[in-house]
Amino acid sequence: YDAVMVLVEAMQKADSAEPEKYLPVLRATDLNGVTGHISFDEKGDIKGGAVTLYRVAKGQWAALDTHGSLAPLRAMPGKP
Repeated sequence: YDAVMVLVEAMQKADSAEPEKYLPVLRATDLNGVTGHISFDEKGDIKGGAVTLYRVAKGQWAALDTHGSLAPLRAMPGKP
């Protein structure tokens, strides 16, 4: 959801769906999304990005580890 919202916002601001026009605008994104604050560094990499690895144990999602950010592990609600 957040990835699409970032793209849509950049395309709207650039008034174009052409990558050469919206990518420079996308790098200037500063958005509070559903997953958290989204912004990019000078190389275009997301700042503070994180990936959490999960596994299913006894029908429940269990967080294994989070890489890339200091965000705490959170249990994933629901069943797979």
